[in-house]
Amino acid sequence: SMLKEAETMELEVIKAETVYYYMGECYFKTGDIESSLAAHSKAVGINPELFKSWVTIGVCYRKLGDTEKALEAYSKALKDDPENGDSVGLYVSLGSLYISNGKPFTAIDYLENATEIYPEHAAAHAYLSMAYAMIYENERSEEELALAEALGYSQGDEIRERIKSIR
Repeated sequence: SMLKEAETMELEVIKAETVYYYMGECYFKTGDIESSLAAHSKAVGINPELFKSWVTIGVCYRKLGDTEKALEAYSKALKDDPENGDSVGLYVSLGSLYISNGKPFTAIDYLENATEIYPEHAAAHAYLSMAYAMIYENERSEEELALAEALGYSQGDEIRERIKSIR
């Protein structure tokens, strides 16, 4: 019957985008950035509102050094932002990107959103530390870095070096 056919089609659509999403995540975890990007691109080709895939696509482009395409992907993700725990990775990625682009105020907005949702996110606090240093809020910068390290952030010395180069 037509209903049965429609149900099967529906299942296939869900299956394909989900399969590509998980393939993309597996490739990403093994460090195969190009394959991850290809799989996630197929996933959003099927479902353009696949928030988590857009976030990973953004991260892939950043790792490949293409900031512009990363921002494009992040802004597509923001359109379907669930504003929940899943958003934290997006906000931290955007924060980090805007720090690199010399836009500390925009970075702080995203990073503070991240820490509101997920106060124990060590990297978010570490990036906040850098962003505050960029606007000469040195006390807040030091507080954030101390918090990041208390939460287990292990690259504090690297952040300190980056802050020194800012100052």
